[in-house]
Amino acid sequence: MTIALVYKYDDKAIFINDFRVTTPGKDGNKQLDALNKFRQVNDNIGMFLAGNVEYWKLALNAIGNNKDQITIDNILNIEGPLKTSLQACLERIPCQSNEIIGAIGCLVDPDTKKNVVFKIKGKPGFGCIIEEVPDDSCIVIGSGSSIPGIQTMMYDKGANLVKNNKLNLSLMEIATGMRNELKMIFKQCGSSSFRKLGISPIFSISLLESSSFYMCGEEIKGSFHSSTSEKSRSFHYIFEKQDGVPILFDFDSKKKIPIKDIYDFSPESPSNIFDPERLTEGFDPSDCIGQSNDMYIINQWVDVSMNSLIDYNKLNKVDNLYFVDRTIYKVKHFIYKGQILCNPTYEVLAQEYIEDITELEAAKYNNVGKHHLILKGAFEEKVFEKLVKLNISNHQWLRELVCNYDDLYRL
Repeated sequence: MTIALVYKYDDKAIFINDFRVTTPGKDGNKQLDALNKFRQVNDNIGMFLAGNVEYWKLALNAIGNNKDQITIDNILNIEGPLKTSLQACLERIPCQSNEIIGAIGCLVDPDTKKNVVFKIKGKPGFGCIIEEVPDDSCIVIGSGSSIPGIQTMMYDKGANLVKNNKLNLSLMEIATGMRNELKMIFKQCGSSSFRKLGISPIFSISLLESSSFYMCGEEIKGSFHSSTSEKSRSFHYIFEKQDGVPILFDFDSKKKIPIKDIYDFSPESPSNIFDPERLTEGFDPSDCIGQSNDMYIINQWVDVSMNSLIDYNKLNKVDNLYFVDRTIYKVKHFIYKGQILCNPTYEVLAQEYIEDITELEAAKYNNVGKHHLILKGAFEEKVFEKLVKLNISNHQWLRELVCNYDDLYRL
């Protein structure tokens, strides 16, 4: 269970991957944010791995026996050394139901300044497929690929950043924009999505330009302020090499995690989660699924109106006026290994912006941000979807259908 993705354009590529590994234990699965899923095959070839660690150890050993024979001319050849060695290895492993392994890799040729980006899909007991990642495309592998539409969403983000690059963004800045999009997708899927999919909330970036490939060490610092029930927070952490070993370090908690190579990793290690941005906490729509297996949420904000701020700046201050911003969504779900997660594409059912209400009226609205709407039953859900656009501010109507409407508005 992992996520690795590549966005390829021109002679460049952006790779984003996580660090989490999930291992079965007596008391259930253990999760550790401690595994380096990148493996260098030789001086010119590297791969980001997804799937069973033990199978990949066998596969990498087999590839290593022929690693110096792999070239830019034969890496995609069905009779080439990469394909034949990996095929023979996987055929010898006993078939394990539908379990597959995958990889995204690149080969650079310093002599020609060219590169090839490729993907591998292998099935123990059967063999593998090796294909080139085409130009102007995005590929996602691992459990993260189960998120509906993720490949299209990540491609659209990358393509928009490249095509509308009026600010002359660097490749790293484009990659950071794509990573932010990935974090937003997981947030839409629910804060539990990292645990359910077995993916760490930390994503590293690697870049490919011409025949130059490099993994990016980073220092990441930021903050998030919220006036709603969502907690404000700050974060400061690094991903870098110390004494030749990649590490994650949180400056706030002083937590330090060495990132293990696939051959050094031990499944006996205790669970260890690294989440300085606290992305695995907070609001999760999947906690409250409805009768129809869909979820309904509201995003409600209350604050001082712009007119009050203008009056204040003119030193002609009157009693404060407020606004209420309401958006109501229907959230569909998808299932991964029997677990419910939110489809990241929310459907807007109704939206309203109410300006210049009095402080007395504004006090009746809770400034909750995102909040579950618990409907009374399947019939109410159908009526709600059909009529909520006309009744988004009809408190009596909403209270009749929504069990917890008092969380949002108090008479």
